[in-house]
Amino acid sequence: MDSMTHTDIDPRIQPLTDMQLKQLMADLNPNRVASRKQGGTSLSYLATWDVKATLIRIFGFGGFSADADECELVRIENNIPKYSGYGKDKKELPIEYTPDGQIKFGTANFRVTARARVKLTIHQLGATYTEWAASSQTGPDIGEVSDFAIKTAESDALKRAAIYLGTQYGLSLYND
Repeated sequence: MDSMTHTDIDPRIQPLTDMQLKQLMADLNPNRVASRKQGGTSLSYLATWDVKATLIRIFGFGGFSADADECELVRIENNIPKYSGYGKDKKELPIEYTPDGQIKFGTANFRVTARARVKLTIHQLGATYTEWAASSQTGPDIGEVSDFAIKTAESDALKRAAIYLGTQYGLSLYND
């Protein structure tokens, strides 16, 4: 007869409590849902601060970790024109130059595209959820634009990873 072996389960790994399950399975409070216009469509989403607050509320301080273990600037473009007005009134503003031929600060923009991978680990469950996101940001200061692109990509990747935990993290927003 063959002998069977097994690996001991980490004693820190525990099932969800009844309270945690109740919170995770509850309907999403509509007051937590924000919306914005993008491409002529209204999009519903949860703010990153709300997702983090809900992770803390359900899993406790130190009960999870979110690691942005990969992050990179994918593309940097310069001399992106600025615009004034909206819709039919939108017009491109001229790029201005200094006497020595350099672009005058504030008259042209940079566009930076970044991507990030976030691993969300729920320590109690021993579960890790990994997602990627990308963000493109435009503005006159390359440092600020790069920072904003990276932070937005990390925030979006965190929200995508948290969605695996269900309704309280925005999964129900995809029901429509």
